[in-house]
Amino acid sequence: MQKRKGLLAFGVAVLAGLFLSGCLAPEGDPPIAAFSFHPQGGEAPLTITFDASASYDPDGRVEEYHWDFGDGSLGEGIWVQHRFAQEGTYRVTLTVFDNAGLSGRTAAEIEVGISYPLDVREWRIEPTTWGIRVIGVARNIGQRVIEAARVAVRFYGKDGKFLREDSVIHYDLNLAPGEELEFEITSPLKEFQIDRDLTEIYTEVLHSDP
Repeated sequence: MQKRKGLLAFGVAVLAGLFLSGCLAPEGDPPIAAFSFHPQGGEAPLTITFDASASYDPDGRVEEYHWDFGDGSLGEGIWVQHRFAQEGTYRVTLTVFDNAGLSGRTAAEIEVGISYPLDVREWRIEPTTWGIRVIGVARNIGQRVIEAARVAVRFYGKDGKFLREDSVIHYDLNLAPGEELEFEITSPLKEFQIDRDLTEIYTEVLHSDP
């Protein structure tokens, strides 16, 4: 009889715990995590800007934004920048929390080292009498014709601070899959002003076919 009372008391305690935990659990709908990033890819090193302003909460407000960049680094905030130093495929995860403590999560893969579909095969920086120029070759590694393309270079100083971005745009390109494009980008910056190891390059394209 003593044992049965003990089991009954234990059962009541468990039910009470479940009831209380249910009452204390956050109520409502979880937030929806969403983000965009720019550029979409490029050669390493590569600094990418992330924007989580598209995240929302159906019945409240989003209060926290937590980032996992997939390379061992973390970040917080609705807008963040992160530099990927090495080539590779990184899974970037965004977790958001609303005012009720509920969370939502989303992720995207970023390819660092490949500018798809217009991949920069080789490039170099050369000094000129009026500044510097970046020349190189890019190849269409996709399956569609590229109608127009932009090749951009970001320059950083010796202290790691961003200086400027220069680019060249090729219109009416009609670059077929497998074909290559020679490009030249000029900049008024002097060679002594930039850090070659921190210089970044990426491409953007417009396709002629749907």
